[in-house]
Amino acid sequence: ACPLQSPATGTWRVHPGDVDATAEARTVVSSDAQVRAELVRAGRARSLPLTWRASALAHLQVWEALA
Repeated sequence: ACPLQSPATGTWRVHPGDVDATAEARTVVSSDAQVRAELVRAGRARSLPLTWRASALAHLQVWEALA
């Protein structure tokens, strides 16, 4: 099997037990600068809303909903 690209999240998905797919993904990412750059770009964009403030507000909403 081959890794599944998920460009929107800046990741490649492989089944945890699929050693061949994991090796293939690592080989491609380490040898293809364009793929690596796109994954880095997408990963950074995906991480922008993941802040401590956003996490704290989400937790507050849960606690308020449980009150």
